[in-house]
Amino acid sequence: MRNGIDLSTLRYRERMGWDKIDALVTPPTNQQKATDQQIIDCEKMGMTIRRSAYFLGINNTALRLRIKKLGINWRGKGESINR
Repeated sequence: MRNGIDLSTLRYRERMGWDKIDALVTPPTNQQKATDQQIIDCEKMGMTIRRSAYFLGINNTALRLRIKKLGINWRGKGESINR
């Protein structure tokens, strides 16, 4: 198991043509709500907002609202959301 994803799920995603990074970071559909700390940690990893949303198991709009609420300056992959 890697990132909470079973090896069989990872292999299935690769067979279906998923991007390797997305296959590794996209959580299973039963992912719980993202915590503030998880969002902060994603920003530190330098991922895009879209990829971070996949990783956290929330949609892009929800992540953008949380970023704004937390006052995070999102610097991942050239994206910038300021306070």
